[in-house]
Amino acid sequence: MDILSQILDNGSELTTNMQMFLLMTALMFLPTIIFMMTSFVRVIITFSFIKSALGAQQSIPNQILVGLAMCITLFIMSPVMNKVAENSIRPYMNQEITMQEAYDEFRKPVAEFLLKQTRESDLELFAKNSSIDTTNLKDEELQKLKRLPFKVIEITKEMTSMTVKNIIEGLEIETVSENSPEEKVILFNNFAQREMKNMISTTRKIVNGGILAMVTPISINWTVNYLLNHLVLERETMSKGRR
Repeated sequence: MDILSQILDNGSELTTNMQMFLLMTALMFLPTIIFMMTSFVRVIITFSFIKSALGAQQSIPNQILVGLAMCITLFIMSPVMNKVAENSIRPYMNQEITMQEAYDEFRKPVAEFLLKQTRESDLELFAKNSSIDTTNLKDEELQKLKRLPFKVIEITKEMTSMTVKNIIEGLEIETVSENSPEEKVILFNNFAQREMKNMISTTRKIVNGGILAMVTPISINWTVNYLLNHLVLERETMSKGRR
């Protein structure tokens, strides 16, 4: 989905061959879509429990359960499919909207259905695990960042000898490092790749200058001081290479 969105963001219309290619690619992922974006899995698991409870493991073939699950899934998903057909597929086939608009209209009912099937506590869990770690920001910039719906951690000079992992986990260990660079740095931890484009754009509107970087499985075990110096050196090396 992210790759398709990037293709459509260029603002140009796709050729017939390209549209056919995207259609065939979508058909390849049809089984995955059925499993991950519909109620099929929930229905077939329920049937499996009922089959075990009745002690009918041998008498009821799995093909019958799959067929029944598919029928019930079509019934449950019919409102979503109707919205997709009316707002996305038909207008696009009639050349009333662009492919980008058709893609956006396709996403709306599907996302709405999936959100209804997801507990708010599960969404909060993923949101709380994402964090923005900052150093050397102005108070005004820091306060604006804290208004975002993510956990924002201010890394002070007393924390620069701690590892990034320890800071994210909330350990309170005060240390002092004299070699920490006076540089604005914002670290994004546990954000999906599709979220980063919007996060970088939003952050740039709030913070002037500085270095933006993602926490990686390797850098999370570095001390903040080592990571800051590494990022500053990396920026200087890239700047020299552009000259």
